Amino acid sequence: MGNVMIWILAAVVYGLLCGGVYTWTSRRRKGTWRLFFRSTAAFTIAGLLMVGILFKLLGS
Repeated sequence: MGNVMIWILAAVVYGLLCGGVYTWTSRRRKGTWRLFFRSTAAFTIAGLLMVGILFKLLGS
């Protein structure tokens, strides 16, 4: 597994953790699975964008 794969895995774990915390702290009690999947997807995309920007800036 290369250096890029570790950062992609870290972005996915970041998305899962942030999506879970966001769902857990929300007041909404119905449809929490949909909220979890939406927020996890959004945070995973944000994490992947951060990784892409870091690799572009650092030239790795």
